Amino acid sequence: MAPPRGSGMKTSELIYKGSIIGAMITAPSLAAFAIVWSIGADLAVAAGAGAAAHVAALFVSFKFAGRILARRQSSGG
Repeated sequence: MAPPRGSGMKTSELIYKGSIIGAMITAPSLAAFAIVWSIGADLAVAAGAGAAAHVAALFVSFKFAGRILARRQSSGG
């Protein structure tokens, strides 16, 4: 029985691409929180804005991750 095969991606490449996706999710959330909190001085509203930005960033990064982490199929036949 053959051992299961991985994604074929090097660990360093996986860490690099995962860090990009993590930054894409985290940066908008923190920026929205900081901007709303500094302008409005209300923690609850700032947390809501940060959560909304986080959810939006999750949707965008999900689409992006599908493109950069997808394995390329060879067109051999």
